[in-house]
Amino acid sequence: MSDSADDIVKRMQSVRRVVSDDVKGIVQSARTLTDWRYHVRHHPWLLSGLALGAGYLLVPRKRHLPSGEARQLAELLKKYNVPVQPPQHSTGGLVRALIGMAVPVLTRTAVTMAQNRFAALNSGVFSPGDEDTSDQFHVPR
Repeated sequence: MSDSADDIVKRMQSVRRVVSDDVKGIVQSARTLTDWRYHVRHHPWLLSGLALGAGYLLVPRKRHLPSGEARQLAELLKKYNVPVQPPQHSTGGLVRALIGMAVPVLTRTAVTMAQNRFAALNSGVFSPGDEDTSDQFHVPR
């Protein structure tokens, strides 16, 4: 009977090890499934398409008044002397928006380059007493 009891104990220990490894694997899989960075890294085009589709569905469409209703509205506004200004349409559209986004980035890049240049000058890389600095920076004499 002691042989079978030892066998049972050994089998239980091996089962516990296997179950422990399985649980660790399940926990790791659950962490991977809930990590959005993993999905962005491994499926960027799919997630970009989903974001585009969600944006298309969530952003409301521009409403246009039928011409008959617009005339009735204009007549009512005139009747009650309500001042109305026509809507201001922005010009330039996409090109203007892209330029508006590019200008701060370019400005920040230029400032960073200037800071790096001045930091290099002050750090001793270019010491004023060692060489003539006008040759290094192409400064006319």
